[in-house]
Amino acid sequence: MVFCEDYLLLKGGPFKSKIPYQNITKVSPTTDRFTRYRISSSNIGLELFFNQQP
Repeated sequence: MVFCEDYLLLKGGPFKSKIPYQNITKVSPTTDRFTRYRISSSNIGLELFFNQQP
C-alpha cells in the first residue's frame, strides 16, 4: 500500500489498483483470509469499500 497525493496505490503480486481518496467510503479491520491484496502471514487486514469509477 502506497499513499500518494491524490490516491491510494494497492499492490498485490503483479496486480495494482489506484483508488482516489474521495472514492473510499469505508475502511474496517478484517480477519477474512480471502480479502484481496492481503499479506498471507498477516492475521488482521484492512477492508476498503469504495465507489468504482465509470
